Amino acid sequence: MSQSARELGMSRALLQTHVRKLEAAGPASARLGISSDGKAMRFYQVTPFALHLTPKPSRLRHRRSASTPSTPGWPAPTAPRPPERTCGRRRPPDPA
Repeated sequence: MSQSARELGMSRALLQTHVRKLEAAGPASARLGISSDGKAMRFYQVTPFALHLTPKPSRLRHRRSASTPSTPGWPAPTAPRPPERTCGRRRPPDPA
């Protein structure tokens, strides 16, 4: 882990955090083994996985900025209306 951290230019603790997150999520796996000098070590490897992308819109697409052109089938982005300020005075009645 130390050698990999040096090669990547990051701390060993940060690399270890990321590798353990990958292990928990599935793309990496670890096994215990003995190093050449007899110390117990964890050996990590990439687990085969596939990533499937589909053209189905995601739920996050509606968060695009107002400068992004609208996509067919999606409503145009609208800016939220600011709240009305009355400065402590009563609002004038709505015209009927």
